[in-house]
Amino acid sequence: MRGILFLIPVLKDGSGKFLTFLSKGLLMKGWKVGVASASRSGDWEEWPELKKELLESGASVYEIDFFNRSSSSFWKEVDKLARLLREEDFSILAPQSCVPASACVITRDLLKLDIPIILTLHSWGTGRPYWMNLWDNWALLKVDHICFVSYGYREAFLRSLPYPLSADRTSVIHPGLYIRDNYPLKEELRRVLSQEYNVLEETFWISYLGGISERKGTLELVQAFSLFLREGVDAYLFLVGPVREEGYFRKVKEASLETAGRVKFLGHLGDPYPLIKASDLFVFPSRSEGLGSALMEAMALGVPCASTDIEGLRDLVCEGKYAIIIREISPEGILKALKDAFENRKKSRRIGQLARERVLRDFSFAKTVEEYEKLYSQFLMRRFVNG
Repeated sequence: MRGILFLIPVLKDGSGKFLTFLSKGLLMKGWKVGVASASRSGDWEEWPELKKELLESGASVYEIDFFNRSSSSFWKEVDKLARLLREEDFSILAPQSCVPASACVITRDLLKLDIPIILTLHSWGTGRPYWMNLWDNWALLKVDHICFVSYGYREAFLRSLPYPLSADRTSVIHPGLYIRDNYPLKEELRRVLSQEYNVLEETFWISYLGGISERKGTLELVQAFSLFLREGVDAYLFLVGPVREEGYFRKVKEASLETAGRVKFLGHLGDPYPLIKASDLFVFPSRSEGLGSALMEAMALGVPCASTDIEGLRDLVCEGKYAIIIREISPEGILKALKDAFENRKKSRRIGQLARERVLRDFSFAKTVEEYEKLYSQFLMRRFVNG
């Protein structure tokens, strides 16, 4: 049986959802699937519903922490991975970020295994220390193949590496959509949600989905929203997602005090899509993304979107064809996009409809599973021929 071991630091967020659905797709195609992750590492906690889905689908789940880079933790987990690979037979190792990728390289060498390592890179954090980039660069040069989640991200990433990597060892497979728009109509959702969140139904609703962090531009979004209210607009801002940085969150909360309760901090929601669909605008002012699954999901729901046009989002934004572009991540830059969406709502709705048609047509998760299976099978065939 074809066996694949996925390794992800913590099973959560867009990368966790992606991996869960890819695992389920491969299980349906007859693959043996294992997933190694940490239930908790530092301030990061898994989304238990994802692990439950994996177990119910027939995947094997292993507790290995490749989020923590400290020497004492990392080498202990490498040893744990080595013991797992002695006991279980996997024909592909598929890490989902660079720390587990480096662990796979070390373990393969220690055990003298002939097994391909195919890395999927979902994002690359900003403001990282040089030693961290150097560590990851080493792993990138040692794995057999790297799959990126967008063309824009791959192009920018390869330019940023301290030590160059050949593009011939890379490919791009877009993460497909795994949500289905079987929700009620927007008007019906607003009637229900206005009561649930104690907001006025006939106002301008703006939603955001993602972690509250500097990388995501959350503070500038709240500051822009405060300016938006001063323009006389009757609006609410719904922030859906966990707190990533406590100090940063305090600044965001302080900025929200100027909005008289019009910013709603909702935390992590198991199903955020009814609220997103009910919104008049989805805002995504991120500084760094691999692709931006939250933006793609909002587009699939037909919601007009405003987004930065950074490398990882360019495959979705397409120079403003499918989203209002936030030209500058500043209160003034985001305010301009908010005003554009509010003052030109007919145009915004048309952009939202075009984006919906495009992502539903081009970003099928069934297609994603097929492309990954084809990639993995190619390396299995090479291994068979070489053996």
